[in-house]
Amino acid sequence: MNREVRGRLLFVRVLSLALVHVGVGTAMGDESTQSQALEQRGSTQALRKAVAGLLYRSESDEPLEVVCWPGNGSPLETGTLLGLIHKPLNAPVNTISLEDFFRDLTTEKDWYNEKELAIMRRFRKLERLLRTRLSEIRVFRVGTVQVGIFIIGVTPEGNWLGVRTTSIET
Repeated sequence: MNREVRGRLLFVRVLSLALVHVGVGTAMGDESTQSQALEQRGSTQALRKAVAGLLYRSESDEPLEVVCWPGNGSPLETGTLLGLIHKPLNAPVNTISLEDFFRDLTTEKDWYNEKELAIMRRFRKLERLLRTRLSEIRVFRVGTVQVGIFIIGVTPEGNWLGVRTTSIET
């Protein structure tokens, strides 16, 4: 496969990532670009491993999923997120701090059993991972009752990476 065909395949893959939040494609090009792609892929894989089987508890237990979109190097803005997740620009959105999102999830309670302690430790690990791999992290809460939660930061390559889940709040 020649370089031009690889470039076209990369373009199609990146474009599809903007529509579907499945993962990170590989980069074809100079060594620096390949190195950045491998680093980002490493962050994506680390996040996938951290959230595998982890549930966010609200009125229901919901899985956490990794999301990734091509970014512009700036923090993800509300309007851009709404477009990426196919919500109207007037959808209810609020932001909270990363600390506020993780506060209850990472605080040890004296009544926790071993299973609850293990879950709490996994959320602590996830928070550390997000902080070390991403910058400009924002936590968006989209909607009411069935609230989409998006924790998105900027990768060193300038893309948007993070996790999403749902909180049921009746």
